[in-house]
Amino acid sequence: EMIFNKKRDLLIVVGGGSLPPSMYDRPHEDELQPNRDRMEEQVIHYCVAHGIPIIATCRGMQYINVMFGGKLWYHPRLPVARTRGMDHQVWLVKEQRNIWVNNYHSDCIYEEGLAPCFEPLAIDRENHVVEAYGSDEMKILALQWHPERRFETANAYEETRKIVLDFISSTVRLILSLIRCHTYFVTHTSDPSHPLLFWMPGHSTRSRFPSSARSTSPTEISSTGHPGT
Repeated sequence: EMIFNKKRDLLIVVGGGSLPPSMYDRPHEDELQPNRDRMEEQVIHYCVAHGIPIIATCRGMQYINVMFGGKLWYHPRLPVARTRGMDHQVWLVKEQRNIWVNNYHSDCIYEEGLAPCFEPLAIDRENHVVEAYGSDEMKILALQWHPERRFETANAYEETRKIVLDFISSTVRLILSLIRCHTYFVTHTSDPSHPLLFWMPGHSTRSRFPSSARSTSPTEISSTGHPGT
């Protein structure tokens, strides 16, 4: 509990390499990260037990689903291929509309593999893949795509920004202090070159988005890994 010897408002569990083979539908020989897995499991359970909100992306989203009884598929052959680095549409279940999201992953959670304690929030309907899920009770928002990485259009980025900030504003205590800070460290980071960026008025720092997507400046939030699963 040393990580939480001070008050924490939010945990972000981000992307990275493959999870252990036992978590998939079939074996693989990819490089593993056992120390990271153990640490994240402990921290995630701590946050759930203490009511600390969690945002999970890509690998983090997949890991939490398996931790709570869901299933995960390794490099499946989808009916409609999703090209890495190219945006595609997902269906927002509650709002009953499509938005565009980026794609930097190879593994997936089919609808049948979502843990029963989670609610699907976004679906790739062409492939029956869960692209986002959540839990109001556990204060979890999990996205298969990467809010911090490049989107093809400014509108696609803004749609994801809204989803993330709506979750934060509804769950995180002291949200005003978060917005006012230039840098807000949520957890330790193993790679400072991969910050999680949110656009907020009144700040100036580097961007990971194309010039067409820039409308304001980002506030940085540190993360705990590397995008890619």
